[in-house]
Amino acid sequence: MSAASAGGGAAAPNEHALLGGSVTLKAADGTAFVVERRVAMVSGFLRTLLSSSIPSGGAVDFPDISAPTLARVVEYMKFKTAHAGSRGPLPHFEVPPEAALELLVASNYLDV
Repeated sequence: MSAASAGGGAAAPNEHALLGGSVTLKAADGTAFVVERRVAMVSGFLRTLLSSSIPSGGAVDFPDISAPTLARVVEYMKFKTAHAGSRGPLPHFEVPPEAALELLVASNYLDV
């Protein structure tokens, strides 16, 4: 499937078009997380998809990522977005030891 056309004659997509709207991330069990595009762009993997082929409001399936893990990754992307440009020490982002390995694998895949 090709990227959706925006209908304009712009030479390159503008930043507002890439960052506006939302995208739905679907976990292995079908649980859906609606995330602002600007938050999803924290992920290198999603940034590549969103800038080329996923229209605003589109969905991305992650059949190998559980809902609790994807939920925590989304929390981290929101945390990182909220603290972008902050000066000084950031609050600690807690990761439960029992979830660490699965979160590491998912965050590595998503390039977060």
